[in-house]
Amino acid sequence: MPPLKIVLDTNALLRSISRRSEFVIVLDKLYQNAYELYITNDIQLEYEEKIADIFSKEAAELIIGAFSLFPNVKKIDVYFHLNLINADADDNKFSDLHLRETVTFWSRMISTLMR
Repeated sequence: MPPLKIVLDTNALLRSISRRSEFVIVLDKLYQNAYELYITNDIQLEYEEKIADIFSKEAAELIIGAFSLFPNVKKIDVYFHLNLINADADDNKFSDLHLRETVTFWSRMISTLMR
């Protein structure tokens, strides 16, 4: 069976960084080649920015650097933008996911990785 192909939401990545997190399995499975992670330049920059904000610049550099070494992290180019995500009118950032959608995402992600 071919490996699962995913695009990891930034919030999901942030929650899985700490070794004490219940979601550390997400990164552990990446290290074990359990799935393929697809990223673009924009996603990589967002990962790096948010990790540096929450943890440290050094942590961001280490994690992003590790991603570049893993054969199951695939960097892809975006050839078109569908503009399906609207900017938040208040701060011009992407609208946040609703809690229910976040819980659903995590439930599906963990149940898939546990198989």
